[in-house]
Amino acid sequence: MMGNILSAEFFKLRKERVTKIVFVINLLLAVGLSLMMALMAYHFGEDILGVVQEAEQGMMLGADVEAMFAAEAVNAPATALMLFFQHIAVLVTILAGVFICGEFDTGTIRNTLAVGKCRVKYYLAKVITAFIAAMIMAIIATAIYAAVFAAYFGLEVPEGYAVSLLWLFGANVLIYLTYTSLFVMLAFVFRSMVATLVVSIAFVTLAEAMLLMLLDASFMERFAFISNIFPYHNLMVFVNSFSEGHDMQAWLTAAAICALTVVVTTVIGAFTFAKRDVK
Repeated sequence: MMGNILSAEFFKLRKERVTKIVFVINLLLAVGLSLMMALMAYHFGEDILGVVQEAEQGMMLGADVEAMFAAEAVNAPATALMLFFQHIAVLVTILAGVFICGEFDTGTIRNTLAVGKCRVKYYLAKVITAFIAAMIMAIIATAIYAAVFAAYFGLEVPEGYAVSLLWLFGANVLIYLTYTSLFVMLAFVFRSMVATLVVSIAFVTLAEAMLLMLLDASFMERFAFISNIFPYHNLMVFVNSFSEGHDMQAWLTAAAICALTVVVTTVIGAFTFAKRDVK
């Protein structure tokens, strides 16, 4: 039964015009930003290295431009996760908002439930469908960024790199599952495309960053632990774990918080959908 619901959801998502638009935008942004970053590093490498050295209080780092950006090529997957998460989160918001709220408006969800489909399974199918779309976009963007930097600066794979990359991929899964479950919940709670898009995009692009800055301020130090609940905070934990050496405790803590967020948002969304009438 669940397999049939998922098949139907994937079919509908593929047929949606907004899906094609979102994937094209993701591709163009990934190519454009990757080339821009690589070209800046390639043409202004000496200046960038000088800024880094000056930031280190004038200490000579003993690194040349080629070595510096060869290291950047190795860390390209982690950099891509940090750079692209926001635009992918916004695209997933658009996809979920249009896909779900549009079906509320057209009566598609009402007609689907009328044939006896389980609401919880139907809700989970929406989450899974949107999440897989998010992961495909994340993989495409990461692969493009890594390929561009490897082409410009080469890539010498260090020992243990495959294991670190596996942990980073696990972080990708958790981060995008967290955002997807949140956006799908909002779509089912609001049932309004405008409200879903405004709240979700504002959270990712503005509110989340501002709240984290506030929590890092000195007068909020007592409440700094609250920052752990934000996906962006856990994203940075995952990126630092990949770039600076794997910290198992920090990674597992961030992963547990992401998993708990997914469970809570999914329960709220499914409960709301199960208890409210669909007109």
